[in-house]
Amino acid sequence: MSIRLVKETARRLLKECDTFVFDCDGVLWKGADVIPGAPLMIKHLKAAGIRTLFLTNNSMKSRSDYAERFAGMGFEGVAEEDIISSAYVASEYLAAQLPAGSGVFVCGASGIYRELEKVGLKPCKPFEEEYKGKAWDLHEVESIPLDNNVKAVLCGLDIHMSYPKIATASRYIKNNRAMFVATNADSTLPVKTGFLPGAGSCVSSISRVTGQEPIVTGKPSVDPLASILNVAAQLYDRKRSSNVAPFHPSRALMVGDRVDTDMMFGRQAGMRTLLVLSGVATEEHVQEHTSEIDYVTSDLGEFVHYISDV
Repeated sequence: MSIRLVKETARRLLKECDTFVFDCDGVLWKGADVIPGAPLMIKHLKAAGIRTLFLTNNSMKSRSDYAERFAGMGFEGVAEEDIISSAYVASEYLAAQLPAGSGVFVCGASGIYRELEKVGLKPCKPFEEEYKGKAWDLHEVESIPLDNNVKAVLCGLDIHMSYPKIATASRYIKNNRAMFVATNADSTLPVKTGFLPGAGSCVSSISRVTGQEPIVTGKPSVDPLASILNVAAQLYDRKRSSNVAPFHPSRALMVGDRVDTDMMFGRQAGMRTLLVLSGVATEEHVQEHTSEIDYVTSDLGEFVHYISDV
């Protein structure tokens, strides 16, 4: 049964957990708006010597872009190495599977392109740039040339998703036997006004055409995410000369706003889980998914209120 966060529980977590792992969208911010109390929460944890890492399924930005966003939104002391984005995880995964210099057809934003380039892979030129302003008919779509160097299709949230792009991605997978990898399969993305379609809406369009399910590297998948999280914790400690004990899931708290990604990943990875109700999840989710959720709070502002005088 999920435990509603109160002062005693919040302070106990502070003593028993030496690592807090945060989702971003719906937890730290919603769209362009910071969740009240979130920057203070991170500042308080860092001051207490608690390892703070950030694990986002949003693939639209690179890790360096995210570091700039953290600073611009008032989060102090967050380095690029502390951030694990789904674009980064997917790129690391593909780099381990493919020869250096392999081509990747991307359905997604700039974050994916930048992370792929960092690991020595070659993303195709963005489709919307290659065929800017093009008016299509079906014959032209089926005649789009395929690059034989492309060994994988990587799909994330793509606000430029189109029929020709879906068709080309599907042809790479079906005709050229390219790997099909997805950064994540989130159905929605929390924003200030509610929700927008998530990466899952793009991924499912390709799955439906090809009849193949992708390898999903983001939450809730544990592999390769858990090992990358462990490496991030080691880098965090070396950079800060931390005296915290080596990372162990049993002493880590996964904080997120989605049951099907954040809470499931935390549970499968052996971490404790805290669901915040500032993003996707509602009270109904709490009642329906008690096995995945250890603790519940309205938002990080409530949590930091309980520990502000510790």
